[in-house]
Amino acid sequence: MEFAQRHAITDVCILVSDVERSIDFYVNRLGFRLRRRAEGFADFKGAGLTLACWETAHIGKHTGVKSEDGKGLYN
Repeated sequence: MEFAQRHAITDVCILVSDVERSIDFYVNRLGFRLRRRAEGFADFKGAGLTLACWETAHIGKHTGVKSEDGKGLYN
């Protein structure tokens, strides 16, 4: 059996261009609860899911991951 079929995914991190717009969308449109907010970062709690949003321009400062706007890892 595959890993993803035996283990629930409970934490997801997405890259966003604007964390403030993302907060507005996930809180006011989808009903997530904002847990933490920092420069270029926010995370939310939902039913069984923690969702984190990192601004693409900010993530490299903390992770060393080089990001380019508009390009995914597999483009």
